[in-house]
Amino acid sequence: MKLRHRNRKMLVMLVTALFFFSLFPGYGFAVEPLDSPEQIEATSDTPGTQPGQGGPDGITGGDPQGDPGENQGNPDDDPQEDPGDNQGTLGDDPQEDPGDNSGTPDKNPQEYPGDNPVTPGEDPQGAPADNPGDNPEGTPGDGQEEQLTQQMPVIPEKVTLTINHVLVWDDGSEELLGTSTLQDQNLGDTVNGRDYQLQGEAVSFLRSIPEVLVLGTQDNVITLLYAPVIPVEKVSLTINHKVVLEDGSEKLFETTTLQDLNPGDTVKGSDYQLQEEGLFFLGSEPEELVLESGENFITILYSFPIVAPENPDHLDGPQEISAPELYYPMAPRMMKGFNLMSLPGLQGSVDENGNITDPDTPGYISLNKEEEKVEGTDNQWKITLTIHGVPKTETNDIVLVIDRSGSMRDDNRMAAAKEAAKEFIDTLLPDGNTYNRIALVSFAGDVITHAGFTDSTGRNTLLSYLDGGNNSGTIRPNGGTFTQAGLRQAKILLADSAADNKIIVLLSDGVPTYSYKIDNPDEYLEFWREWFFVDLFRTNESVLENAFVYDETVGNGSDDHAWYDWFKYYSHGNSAISESKFAKAAGQTIYTIALEAGSEGNRVLNGIASPGKAYTASPADLSDIFDSIASSILPAATEATITDPMGYWFSIPGIDETNYESLIEVNHGTIQYDTESETIFWYLEAITTDPYTMSYIVEIDPSAPSGTHDTNGDTPIHYTNIYGDPAEKPFPIPAVTVTGANAILFYHPNGGEGTMDPRTAPIGMTFNLDPNAFTRDGYTFQGWSITQDGAVEYVDKAEFTMPAGGATLYAVWQARTDIEYTVNYLEQGTDKPLAEAKVVGGQTFGSQVTEEAIDIEGYN
Repeated sequence: MKLRHRNRKMLVMLVTALFFFSLFPGYGFAVEPLDSPEQIEATSDTPGTQPGQGGPDGITGGDPQGDPGENQGNPDDDPQEDPGDNQGTLGDDPQEDPGDNSGTPDKNPQEYPGDNPVTPGEDPQGAPADNPGDNPEGTPGDGQEEQLTQQMPVIPEKVTLTINHVLVWDDGSEELLGTSTLQDQNLGDTVNGRDYQLQGEAVSFLRSIPEVLVLGTQDNVITLLYAPVIPVEKVSLTINHKVVLEDGSEKLFETTTLQDLNPGDTVKGSDYQLQEEGLFFLGSEPEELVLESGENFITILYSFPIVAPENPDHLDGPQEISAPELYYPMAPRMMKGFNLMSLPGLQGSVDENGNITDPDTPGYISLNKEEEKVEGTDNQWKITLTIHGVPKTETNDIVLVIDRSGSMRDDNRMAAAKEAAKEFIDTLLPDGNTYNRIALVSFAGDVITHAGFTDSTGRNTLLSYLDGGNNSGTIRPNGGTFTQAGLRQAKILLADSAADNKIIVLLSDGVPTYSYKIDNPDEYLEFWREWFFVDLFRTNESVLENAFVYDETVGNGSDDHAWYDWFKYYSHGNSAISESKFAKAAGQTIYTIALEAGSEGNRVLNGIASPGKAYTASPADLSDIFDSIASSILPAATEATITDPMGYWFSIPGIDETNYESLIEVNHGTIQYDTESETIFWYLEAITTDPYTMSYIVEIDPSAPSGTHDTNGDTPIHYTNIYGDPAEKPFPIPAVTVTGANAILFYHPNGGEGTMDPRTAPIGMTFNLDPNAFTRDGYTFQGWSITQDGAVEYVDKAEFTMPAGGATLYAVWQARTDIEYTVNYLEQGTDKPLAEAKVVGGQTFGSQVTEEAIDIEGYN
């Protein structure tokens, strides 16, 4: 491959620069040549030079003790003319006479000190001894040349080495890069051309001509041949990853660029495909690509998997629908029979604890707590707490909105919803009610207003749509879920309401699958999620009301979103949340009940609800939740907490932190139990007219004394009254009268003698102990102890309270300390006294004494 002219020129410049810098070892581009012989630099004035060592000219020195600055000696000078200056004649022993005649070759310098050197060819035995220094060089002759050679150092001759650096091109032509000359090389040395090659990335060493050279006296030339190292041009590869859409168009979703690739390499698109589950590789364009100078492109094509819709409502297939027809009331209606003057008092007196004092005034609560003996027992009672309230007298219009989509058939949801809704209606529309009205709406893919606002007189009509009495309009589950339309219908019904409170109660079991079309939905997009490296977007929760096109729908009932442009979707749930904001902005309160709705369904229903008005439930929970909502609509009190501790002698038998909910029954609210303090905490969100009850069984401690005992400690209710102020009110405390069980008290002599009858008395009874009847020789009675070795706890005839299980009292004795003894001194074997007897008093009963014998005359 031939180089382009421009590249060839640049390479030559690069290699030439490399050669130039190789001449300067400090730049590190050239390898140093083989080491040359060291130069002899010692001179006669160099300290440490020894006689006979070579000087700078290679001539052996003479007198090292002479003046180093004087004449170095001339071989032609007469050493007698200037003895001491002459360095001596070659061949003499410098140790004989330094500075004088160096001696005669072949003679023993110790025998002929200072002799004249022998003339070459002359017999050394006949040399005159009186001509010191004559002919210092000596005359060549037998043995003298050999001696001179032995004493002179061998100094190699210096030569020059020329090195030519030649670049060999791919066409065989050669080009001189440069020449270097190495001076002072040793004659006869052998050099290897490889040792002088240039080092660098621009050239590659080929060979040396010759490979090895012995340095001679003539021209010494080595030629080093190099091949150019052609700089490799790097290229890039851009890979575009595209998805092939259903209409055949392609959508770019990721681009990657690879750098530093070699031109001429062949790449395959399949080698660069993304390995992601669900992402299917279709091919590449082109399948193979030979990389060229500059940029290179390849496109990888994929198809996304076809994801089946969730179809939560079990539709037979996708069902696109027209916008539902909604019901608009003909004209505003005042609440039937509503008369502000006929309502109970709207303002009552409040005591210092925040309680309404007038029993007929809204907000008044009554409390009761009573005990009832458990049949068949004499130590257990059932305790029941009861709360009643006088509700608000504000007027309320309520729209009950029920999801009747196909999924409501699952898990008995619809049946449970209907039963709970009927209880809700019965609670809010009791006979004679004049301040509440309820309308009933259901939705699936369509919306039906079963009944407009109805008070207690139309209660049965409302119930007929729930219990099957109205067969033509009975609510039956079928179809998709158009939550937004159901909310819109409720908002329309409440728009003209004159009630004090306008309320929507929405029950649904899942995600919406329809929504209204949006004019220019791109203005309301939010990031949704990443899907196979693609960012998906959906419509958000803040669509303006005038942006909805209410006569057109989107969705097919099978999923919670609908596609409208590549990677852009309608979110049916977010559209429902947007719709709820319009109702809340109009002063309407929304309660939601998420019936096993799943995570997305819960998200949507939480977003629809007014703050604090969202509930999640299973079918079994619906009755309690509807009741809680009803209570919050008609509260006499809210946020109530009842604290109910057990009495001192009472407890709930068998209760612990794991089973308290099965032993304490409540018809509303929730409870907690603290085992350490034996206290029940009862929580109620709101209190209305319904009786709120809690009951449990208590058992008295067997050790409780006879008498009257409170079953509980102080039991207050803390709540927020109808005016929003904190209030506190105590429950009455039940008390029971008991006769403690009999127990027996035993008296123990504890080492004494005699008997005392046991004492039988009811547990807890206090009485005086019987007088002590026990005796013990040498001891006095001190009192009684409940332990055998204890100290006195009760004195004789002291008061004593009978404990559960009875007791045993032990007599406490103290040894007497007024004992005396007599010592008699008698003759052995007779009773004859020999000395006066000795009496010793003040001794303790039972103690040991020692007496020593006395001396009596005549006796041993």
